[in-house]
Amino acid sequence: MAIKKGQSVPKNKYDALIFRKNHLFPVELKSTKAKSISMKESMIKAHQIKNLKEAAKFDGVIAGFLFNFREPDNRTFFVHINDFLDYQNIAENQIKEHT
Repeated sequence: MAIKKGQSVPKNKYDALIFRKNHLFPVELKSTKAKSISMKESMIKAHQIKNLKEAAKFDGVIAGFLFNFREPDNRTFFVHINDFLDYQNIAENQIKEHT
């Protein structure tokens, strides 16, 4: 089925929802060959951060990112949205100090 010109596909709030032992995990899935994750909008969208932050307000919900670093060892890490926001704040403040 083709999308008509001028129409857009709705954005999902999360890439995946995982339910385990009375906890819901709304997650965004990110994968890279690099050794670090870019904080640029091209990698992590503002609406993704907003939706995860909103979801984390509810009891029993653990929202965050699953980061997969494919090289050199194919390792995957979960980062809670609140921790991500702390890291983002630190990174932004360090950039401001050096400019």
